[in-house]
Amino acid sequence: MKKRLIKARKMRGSPSIQIETFWDHSPTEEELSDLLFGHWTREEYMHSVHAQDSEYGMIFRLFMIRGDARKAKSYLAKIQDQALRNEFESSDILAPESAGL
Repeated sequence: MKKRLIKARKMRGSPSIQIETFWDHSPTEEELSDLLFGHWTREEYMHSVHAQDSEYGMIFRLFMIRGDARKAKSYLAKIQDQALRNEFESSDILAPESAGL
């Protein structure tokens, strides 16, 4: 499957960068509700995207919701910021430990 990546603008008008988001993994309406805790449109959400590590965390959560612990773990491992990785790992409702991560 060819990965679709969106272009997000860095703050202050810097050149655009390629960021993989959970939207690239075709979330269902139910998954969107679980991930976004509200009624964000794709466009509204994309305006807030600035860091790949945060998006890897959201993709981690998406695959945890789907019950795909192996794939979730692969995205958690991509987060370079250790503190952020720990935050996603420990604050997720579906904690990796319960899924055998």
